[in-house]
Amino acid sequence: MTQTTKYYRDADGNYLGAWTTVRDGDRWVDHPDVPQDAIEVDQPPTDGRQKWDEVAGDWGPIPPTVPEFVTPLQARKALRQANLYDTVMAWIGQQSDEVQETWEYALEIRRDNPIIADAAVALGLTEQQVDALFILAATL
Repeated sequence: MTQTTKYYRDADGNYLGAWTTVRDGDRWVDHPDVPQDAIEVDQPPTDGRQKWDEVAGDWGPIPPTVPEFVTPLQARKALRQANLYDTVMAWIGQQSDEVQETWEYALEIRRDNPIIADAAVALGLTEQQVDALFILAATL
């Protein structure tokens, strides 16, 4: 019995996994767990977070990882680059003394801090926009 491995993605470009395909006489039989709408690709991604790029016919770049924290200076620089610094500072100025002290004296700005979530909601920022700010901040 001959077998081979096939790699699959979904319609959104997400890697689904690899399944063994078995040769049964003159035909190949896919593994029963391969999803019905799976699309076969030539090779797996080097990183499971990569998405399939239809135009290139290959896996796209590895997306940046959202850092768990950035320094206060990095956060402020990112906010300035995004033209959000004044808006965030105005929002901070309306918060409790504890929130203001946390913002002013923190040694690190953590992505999972409830203050960040509260600020995002108040400013109308999505989770993806906040993640992008942290990714940007980590480069500064």
